[in-house]
Amino acid sequence: MALEHDVEALITRVRTLTERVRHLEEMLTGPTIKLEAGGSSIVISPQGIVLDSSQNLMIRSAGSLTLRGQKRVLIDTPMEYEVAARDLEITASGRSSTSIGGNASITVGGTRTERIGSSVETTVGKYVVLSAGMDFRLNTGRTAKIQVGQDLEVQARKHIAVGAGEEISIKTGSASITTKKDGDVAIKGKDVNIEAAGKMTAKAAGEMVVKGSKISQN
Repeated sequence: MALEHDVEALITRVRTLTERVRHLEEMLTGPTIKLEAGGSSIVISPQGIVLDSSQNLMIRSAGSLTLRGQKRVLIDTPMEYEVAARDLEITASGRSSTSIGGNASITVGGTRTERIGSSVETTVGKYVVLSAGMDFRLNTGRTAKIQVGQDLEVQARKHIAVGAGEEISIKTGSASITTKKDGDVAIKGKDVNIEAAGKMTAKAAGEMVVKGSKISQN
């Protein structure tokens, strides 16, 4: 009797194992392959591959890891998204777009360098603040223009130097001050007032000409 019982138990186990193998073959050879464990699953279908994790998902590679999509690669999270790496390189052969609904912050411990082959256009709805702990430089190969809708104020604790290779012109309406590289200085205006709280000295190495319909002294 014991032998018959053992044989029946063995037959039952064989049947169970056969059924499991058949089920696994169906999973691996059917149009959709789905592996489940502990609330997580991997689904492989003609539409793609879906990794669904009930908790954490980790992808670890001892070598390189490449994410490549013929159309689009989408990373979507309702909370935080973090990329940690010693070196990070992002290359886009076509267009690149970043859209942020809230605030954005970039912190760089060393030097940040940007190289752009064509143009840069930045539009800010409110304020722009640029702060430099040491020097601030603006270099342009051709023309630089600043357009201000209302007031422009420049302050320096020590010196302000403005230089030009050809000419400097300051204009307000029909009044102007023009300096040229040959040494000529022209001051034009409807009424020109020069006042000195102390002594005023006018000196010319050559001829000094004073013209007017009326010249008054004291």
